[in-house]
Amino acid sequence: FRRVLFRSGVWPRVAVSGDNIYVIIGRQEGACSGVPTGICYYRSTDAGDTWEKLDNIDLAAYVNDLSADDYAIDARDKNVAIVVGGYASQTVLLKSTDSGDTWNYTVVTPTSNPLIPSIDAPAEETLDPVAVGGGEFTIVLDSKGTAHIAFDRLYCYKDVTDAAGGPYYLPNSAAIMYWNEGMAKAEVIGKTVRQDYDGDGTTSVNTQQVQIQSYGSIVGHTSMGIDASDNLYIAYSAARDGNYETPPGDNSAGRLYRDVYLVKRNITDAGWVGPLNVSDNDNKEDVFPTIAKEVNGTVHLTWQQDDLTGTALQNTNNQGHATFVMNDILYAGVNVDDIKDPSAEVSTKPEFF
Repeated sequence: FRRVLFRSGVWPRVAVSGDNIYVIIGRQEGACSGVPTGICYYRSTDAGDTWEKLDNIDLAAYVNDLSADDYAIDARDKNVAIVVGGYASQTVLLKSTDSGDTWNYTVVTPTSNPLIPSIDAPAEETLDPVAVGGGEFTIVLDSKGTAHIAFDRLYCYKDVTDAAGGPYYLPNSAAIMYWNEGMAKAEVIGKTVRQDYDGDGTTSVNTQQVQIQSYGSIVGHTSMGIDASDNLYIAYSAARDGNYETPPGDNSAGRLYRDVYLVKRNITDAGWVGPLNVSDNDNKEDVFPTIAKEVNGTVHLTWQQDDLTGTALQNTNNQGHATFVMNDILYAGVNVDDIKDPSAEVSTKPEFF
C-alpha cells in the first residue's frame, strides 16, 4: 500500500452569479498563470454540472510569484474580477466581461521592481520604498460592474546589500488601502490606522519590546460587502494598542491582541465612517473576519476567536510542545446605522514611516 498526495489545487476562492460559478485556486507545487504557485481559473455555466479550466491568465510580466491566499475574486453575470498581489509585489486587477475568455490587466500599486523575489532577493536587486498589498485582498463588483478593492498596506523596500536578503518592511506602516477603477491610485482609509487606545501619545509598536509573531499585517484580514445602493462595507482585524498577551514561558515581551472592526462608505460620500469595534475583547484574539457579500441593512459577519495570539507553532510550553485551547467561530449581525465614527477621546495617528 502506498499513499500518494496530490497537492495541485489549494486555497480556493469562488464567485457565483446565477448559474455561473467562477473558481480560482492556488498552486502549492508547480506553476500556473505563468508564475510559480500561481492561480488557476475554472468556470461552470450550468450551476456546477460541468466544468472547464481556462489557461489564459498570464501574470509573468506583473509578479514574481504568489503565496497562499494572495488573491480574491468576484463576479456579476459575465463580468469577472480578480485581484492578485502579495508581499513586496505589485497589486494587479484582472477584469473580464466574457466570463474569462479574455482578460484586461490593470496595475493598482506599481513598483520599481515588479519581479523581485519576495524573500532572499539577490544582493544587487533593489526595491524603491513603496506601499503595496500584503496579500490580504478583498474585491466586489458594484451594480455598474466597477471593481472595488481593499487590502492590507505594507511599506516595503530594499537597498543594495552585501548578501542576499529582503525585501523588508516597516511593521508600523500598516493600514487598510482602498481603490476602485475610477481612482488614479490606491488611498489609505485613514480611519483604519491603528488608534491610541492606551493614551500614551503613540500607536507605534516597539519591535524590540513587543513580539510581532502573528499572521499577516498588524492591520489586515480584509473582507468587503456591498448593498443594493452600492454602499461599501469593509471588515478587518487590527492589533489593539496597549492590549498584550504574554507568551507562555516568556515574560520578556508581550504580544498584541487583535479585534475585528467595521468601516463603511456611502456611495455619495468619498469619506469613510467608523471604525466600529465589533469584537471588543480585552483578552481574546479576534481575527479573519468574513462579510456576506450582500449587505441588506445588516452586515452579516463571522470571525475566529482564540485565547492566544498568533498561530499554534508560536504558542508552545516549556517543553516545546504546541499549546491548544478551545477556539470559536462567532457571528454578528451589525445594523449598518451602528457603524459610526469613534469617540473624540480616541485619536488616530498615521505614523506610517
